[in-house]
Amino acid sequence: MNRAYREQHGFPFIICVHHYTKASIFFELESRVSRETAFERDYALNQIKAITRRRLDQRVGLRATHPFAETRADVACASAPSPYAPSPEHVDAGPTAAPPQPPQPCQSDQTSP
Repeated sequence: MNRAYREQHGFPFIICVHHYTKASIFFELESRVSRETAFERDYALNQIKAITRRRLDQRVGLRATHPFAETRADVACASAPSPYAPSPEHVDAGPTAAPPQPPQPCQSDQTSP
């Protein structure tokens, strides 16, 4: 089956095994063989991202994502888009548009003691 996948798409079957059981890996392989190659390439790249993110987190932990992060909620907050990034409306309006609003505090599900 893996050979058929490679022949169909031109690259190996890639899956982040942490997210799957043995049975579901085989199911994924069977179902992904028949997909369009462009779609499958994007899907495989997302699997590589998941594998890489997991490996980085295992090796260096939260601090690799953000130097001041203490919880996973902080990491999610730190990876959110910058509140200082201009909105599309601001960019389209040119230099006479009002500046972006200051950032709001990050809301997380966890509270600090």
